[in-house]
Amino acid sequence: WRVIMGVGIGGDYPLSSIITSEFATTKWRGAMMAAVFAMQGIGQLVAALVMMFLTLGFKSSLEQAADTKSCTGDCQIAVDKMWRTLVGFGAVPACIALYYRLTIPETPRYTFDVARDVEQADEDVKAYINGKSEGNTDEVSRAQNLQTAKTNLEVPKASWRDFIQHYSKWKNASLLLGTAGSWFCLDVAFYGLSLNNGTILKVIGYSTKDATNVYEFLHNTAVGNIIIVLAGAVPGYWVSVATIDTLGRKTIQLGGFIILT
Repeated sequence: WRVIMGVGIGGDYPLSSIITSEFATTKWRGAMMAAVFAMQGIGQLVAALVMMFLTLGFKSSLEQAADTKSCTGDCQIAVDKMWRTLVGFGAVPACIALYYRLTIPETPRYTFDVARDVEQADEDVKAYINGKSEGNTDEVSRAQNLQTAKTNLEVPKASWRDFIQHYSKWKNASLLLGTAGSWFCLDVAFYGLSLNNGTILKVIGYSTKDATNVYEFLHNTAVGNIIIVLAGAVPGYWVSVATIDTLGRKTIQLGGFIILT
């Protein structure tokens, strides 16, 4: 289940930001893209809350076992139901997202630059401005213009040679290295610091090491995650959403690295 979930999230991760950036205006592009990633914090919070409520619901069964090794019988059945329910709840927003992925129209930028459907792209832009999802075009005129565009604006197929040629220029390579490198450094610091969560939770009284039964172990884990998410992730995400178009991307990123340091 974790592998399947990872493949799904990994595939949707870049797609979400690309769709948002192509639909957004330059004025609000930063805030909209930041809001997409800020949903991670909301998801983490909801997942921890679901876990806490499940733990409370199966409290009587979980208290029967002193530790995970002795969790058998009713305790084992309860834990089995809990993880299945938790994964099932996680699939609900994924199914909703899948529906919109299947029904959302292509962005005008894609329709114009890749599909070379100039007529449809122009109508889509007008439709979006008026609050509609998709533009209506004259199919005869559209077919004629599409054929002309394919003839006069033929797009060459991408190749490894083009990739190497493009990024052999330092101007282009520096952008790729700067973006990917910053993300890599952020992940190293972020996930490295998360290894200290156990120490932090022990200080505030939610350590799993002090649990006397499976219920306390799972309850402390859920509540500890809620505390950490509310203390850092949720405020950090939404402060960035509110200030990214005023303070700027570089300023916020530099501030984030300073705080992590």
